[in-house]
Amino acid sequence: MNIPTVFQRSVAAPSSEAAFGYIPLLDGARLVAVSLVVMAHFNVSKLIPGGLGVTIFFFISGFLISRLLMAESRKKIDIPKFYIRRFIRLTPPLIIMGVPTLALYAYFIPEQLYWPRIAAAFLYLGNFYNIGRDLLNWTETVPGYSLLWSLAIEEHFYLIVPFLLTAIRDAGKRSALFVVIIVLSLAIRAIAFTTIENHEDFNYYFTLTRFDSLAWGCLLSSMCDDPRALGIVKSLRTYLAAIAGIILLLLSLALRQPLMQSVLGYTLQGAGLFLTINFVLFDERMDFVRWISEWRPFRFLGRISYEIYLWHLHARTLVTLFLLPPALTLVLSVLATIALSSAAYFIATSFSRKWRRKFGGHPVDPKTGPHAASETTGATIGGTA
Repeated sequence: MNIPTVFQRSVAAPSSEAAFGYIPLLDGARLVAVSLVVMAHFNVSKLIPGGLGVTIFFFISGFLISRLLMAESRKKIDIPKFYIRRFIRLTPPLIIMGVPTLALYAYFIPEQLYWPRIAAAFLYLGNFYNIGRDLLNWTETVPGYSLLWSLAIEEHFYLIVPFLLTAIRDAGKRSALFVVIIVLSLAIRAIAFTTIENHEDFNYYFTLTRFDSLAWGCLLSSMCDDPRALGIVKSLRTYLAAIAGIILLLLSLALRQPLMQSVLGYTLQGAGLFLTINFVLFDERMDFVRWISEWRPFRFLGRISYEIYLWHLHARTLVTLFLLPPALTLVLSVLATIALSSAAYFIATSFSRKWRRKFGGHPVDPKTGPHAASETTGATIGGTA
């Protein structure tokens, strides 16, 4: 395939080997993921697969965090510093979102606040509360806090991954471990399908039933870092494999049977993302895709995707208080989301950047541009709660 000359100025693919450093395309992929979620939550169309956006973000997060940890494991993974960096990166945006929104809700709609639910959300237990909400009719609160369920699952995953990568040094065994996680998640979903009446909600929110969405990303980074497996992933960097991946993603959305939606769909999505991202991220023929994704507005919106995830439903809730026409409400909700998320991002990163470096992080420095070494959040976006 001949690439037009205008695309020859594109950004080169990253190395397959685990390493620190900015990875072209991932900010663009985050933008795609968060856009799916926001459009689904803003009711743009019932056809928008918000849940797929969550899976994309899980995959990216698993890929990135395992790549960084495997690069760090060349010497030694400093687990306490890893958790300190996670705390420093995730907590300031949560505080910046939580304090003003809770104050506004307490003033305007105090009767809609349910503090046990809010506490669960901010303590990374929101996914368990969502299960209780749907299976046991637990009380819900205003929209916006239930979305932290997906962040909770990622943090549960991060509780074990550094220890596993420290204990298992062989690259092949690491890949085998992630395959086991993928199979176990599928097995647990299958068991829930036959034993729990409301299995779709349980399988969507439960920690162990969604670990495979992160493990698929970890598997890709692990195989890329293994000289014995690198030939396999390179052989899959073809248009045919990428098309197969897209077909798997479409099948997971098009087949609406309960078994597919509750059990098999997540496996198809993980496999589809493995094939598609392996090709688009690393193949030199996809330089033009990376070039497009590195357009500054796309890159910036992808970089603030965590803040967009935290703020978008709060922005919509506040805009709807003005009782405007639906189209105007939608436009103002999007603009308010971008404005609030941008402000929150700059405030949080200005505080956290030096502290993350102090504890071994590699945050992006806007003064030096996107190609400086980076350790991004890996944080997920909310689902279709």
